[in-house]
Amino acid sequence: GRPVEPFLTTMTMGDVAERTPMACWRATSVLPGDEASLSGIRQLFTEYNDFLISVGCDISLFQGFEQELAALPGKYSKENKGVLVLCSACANAAEVPMGPLLADFPSKDVSNILPGQPVACIALRPLEGSIGEVKRLYVAPLARGQGLGEKLSGLILSAARDFGYTKLRLDTLERLPAAVTLYSKKLGFRRIEPYGHCPLPDALFFEIDI
Repeated sequence: GRPVEPFLTTMTMGDVAERTPMACWRATSVLPGDEASLSGIRQLFTEYNDFLISVGCDISLFQGFEQELAALPGKYSKENKGVLVLCSACANAAEVPMGPLLADFPSKDVSNILPGQPVACIALRPLEGSIGEVKRLYVAPLARGQGLGEKLSGLILSAARDFGYTKLRLDTLERLPAAVTLYSKKLGFRRIEPYGHCPLPDALFFEIDI
């Protein structure tokens, strides 16, 4: 994969040697100029694309992925009625968050995760009129199995209502059954006709009224 900036941290080598269980997963809104959080988002977005490449889909070939990385938060900025959400490991819920706090979620005892380590992301952007689009939902392997995808999707649904959107759309791939189950079974999205160009034959398109 492409080189990724390491996420910024103030931890010492002693901190690294004494890894502690996380008190929570912390979801924050990423703002322009927050280079630590943007670095974490770029890391996760790149891992997301590398995962898709591993199942035969390279979004950099048709979604302007490299340009998106360079311009973050770009179309996901608040000024555009968007939001960019970073979820990181947090050792102490009393710590001051790096960006505007959206939610703290309970975590299991995961001793191989460092405080501040980016573990998941999701984004919202405008699509047309009062319709928004959910993008870039990704949970790193070390944080899966704890419902983070559903929880982060709930934050996006709430943010979309606050922006005044009446519908949300998204696309995924039939070859990703966990994503299809999340959207159609757990979140209540319904299948719709394609609303944008996607050259992949197993692309699926979904919508929900909010």
